[in-house]
Order: sequence, then structure tokens, then C-alpha cells
Amino acid sequence: MAGQHEATERALWVALRTLEERASMLTILAQRSQPSKKIAQRYEEKGVEARAHADVIRSLLLERRFTKSNVRSAEKKSNK
Repeated sequence: MAGQHEATERALWVALRTLEERASMLTILAQRSQPSKKIAQRYEEKGVEARAHADVIRSLLLERRFTKSNVRSAEKKSNK
């Protein structure tokens, strides 16, 4: 079961990096597309959406790490 959790966590980190890269790329595309306001706005909206998804995944990952850290600390204290 631990292996499955680790694989899931790795996949989530990859998804987070991918979404962050996508958001950055979309921001650049929006800036380069300024002559066409409609296209630039579309890129910007997609970038905001990608950042929002990345934030959700980041929160889950950081919460999980914090929880795992607390569990380990509690386990160490109880073993003393």
C-alpha cells in the first residue's frame, strides 16, 4: 500500500510541474498575442485556470507531507 501512495504522490508532483509550466507558457503566449485582444484574453484565462488547478494539487501535496511528518514525529515520541 505504501508503494501505491508513493506512486500517487510522484504522479501528483509531475502533474503540478506540468500545470505550472503550462501556466507560464500560456502567460507568455498571452503577452505575445496582445495585438489580438481576444486571443490574448483566452490564453490568460487558460493560464489562470492552470494555476488554480496547480494550487489545489500543491495544497494536497503539502498537507499530506505535513500530516506524514506529524505522524512520524508522534511515532518517534511514542517509541521513546
